[in-house]
Amino acid sequence: MKQYLKVQIANLSIWIIVAAVAIIILWFIGMIISITFNLKEFAENTSEFIFSFIAFAFVLVACAAILYVSINISIIADQKKQEMKLDETKSIFNKKFF
Repeated sequence: MKQYLKVQIANLSIWIIVAAVAIIILWFIGMIISITFNLKEFAENTSEFIFSFIAFAFVLVACAAILYVSINISIIADQKKQEMKLDETKSIFNKKFF
């Protein structure tokens, strides 16, 4: 995979994390407002949808964080490989196994 593509995927995963965290923060603000102004009708009608949406946001944050970490490890490994000038054609495994 090209270095530029890896950097773009890492940037995209950071923006996904930011958007999902913003959704979670907005949910908490909405919950505080509904409790403060005693909006039981809003809380009762939308609670199941909001809870499933928040669960999805948490899963999205977890997946994006794992993607971000793995892409960054890959970028670091590519840079180390370029510093060491490793030959990609040589395999560490014997050809008999493949």
